[in-house]
Amino acid sequence: MFAFDGYVTGDGECVCELCTDGEDAPLDGELDSPMHCAYCGRPLDCALTARGVTYVFRQMLEDIAALRKLSRRARQAPGAWPKGHYYHGSPGYEVMLDWLDQIDGTHLHRKERKRIEQFRALCRPAERVASS
Repeated sequence: MFAFDGYVTGDGECVCELCTDGEDAPLDGELDSPMHCAYCGRPLDCALTARGVTYVFRQMLEDIAALRKLSRRARQAPGAWPKGHYYHGSPGYEVMLDWLDQIDGTHLHRKERKRIEQFRALCRPAERVASS
């Protein structure tokens, strides 16, 4: 994942380094959930609290349940992000993959790491079968 430096506007919105007007304060400290730019949707580089890591992990478990109900081809369908959004044209699970990259360096149990690998396996594109 490539996360962008985050800033807080005077209105309290979080924005990325590409959308800041240069007068915004840097986003620092730990947060209870991952952040994205309020203007373009780019993922912001931010440290997560233990509560934030738990939030990401629970969301991932919900996504696993939802992805299992879909065919591999349907999993690759683009999400509903508007044109111009950072994730436009990407599969719906792409945000979760970025969030998992943010918690990858945290202290997770082996069972939790196994679930993360299970999620990543569900997200792999279908292999194309060569026609003969």
